[in-house]
Amino acid sequence: MTTTTVPDSPVVANPTRELVDFVERQVFNEKLHVADDRRSEVRDLMVVMVLAQPVDADYQPIDAPFHLVTRNLSPKGAGLIHFEPILHDRLALQMCIANTIVNLVARIVWCKPLGPFYACGVEFIARLDAFPAGHEFTKPRRTSSESL
Repeated sequence: MTTTTVPDSPVVANPTRELVDFVERQVFNEKLHVADDRRSEVRDLMVVMVLAQPVDADYQPIDAPFHLVTRNLSPKGAGLIHFEPILHDRLALQMCIANTIVNLVARIVWCKPLGPFYACGVEFIARLDAFPAGHEFTKPRRTSSESL
């Protein structure tokens, strides 16, 4: 299991240093409980800046975008840390992974307070051509047979 902090991306706006520092401490101190883990895939401890946009079932924006930071990441989901409780069940997420901007839709599986912030676990459910908040970045649409 590796811990990585991903450098700032010119496309994804950055959250506050306070939030990033908190998540980096969480990742550093996280104890892995392999016996308790019900995930189908291992998640890497990874601090990545994320832009989130609440969306409806048709992936249309329904509230203002905000910033998150990942605590862990896998091909199927992520653990996220954020400032406020999330009141929606779907988010469009934009992040930079391996120098590639990725636009995904995630379903929120759980949420809970975590110190002065909030944590949630999400499952990725779709890949988007573009981030719904109107960013210029676009990628060719993947077919349903391709993995996220």
